[in-house]
Amino acid sequence: MDFGFCEDSNEFVEKDPTGRYARSDEILGGGAVKTVFGASDEVDGVEAAWKQENVEHVSPQQLERLISEARLLKSLKAEYIIKFYDFWIDDEKKNLNLITVIFVSVSLSQYCKKHKGVTTKAMKNWARQILRGFHYLQTREPPIIHGYLK
Repeated sequence: MDFGFCEDSNEFVEKDPTGRYARSDEILGGGAVKTVFGASDEVDGVEAAWKQENVEHVSPQQLERLISEARLLKSLKAEYIIKFYDFWIDDEKKNLNLITVIFVSVSLSQYCKKHKGVTTKAMKNWARQILRGFHYLQTREPPIIHGYLK
């Protein structure tokens, strides 16, 4: 991915308060109140995802719930759980910012339709990985229920 900046250039749209993460203006995804941008970890030199969620119109209780969820996500350390690096609130722009490993989201069904040669062995391996991730979440205290099961 080309985020519009490189190690020889200081071009970026925004940086986190620590200066570690630089955000590009390339939109990777999003929704009504959130946008996911491409980003760079300036310390480790790797790509990341920078999610901005507008919190201007959320209640103090909702904001505290979002912050609690971000703290929880940051505490999760498992091979089959997406890595969550950092978060902070930009009071000026009224955004909750979250930094994660970059991950392109596509359903397994969509992937299999695009890549016709997916074997049963590969599908079983994916299922095991997903189940290991769920097992990790369910064995936390208190157990964590994944909110995106369909």
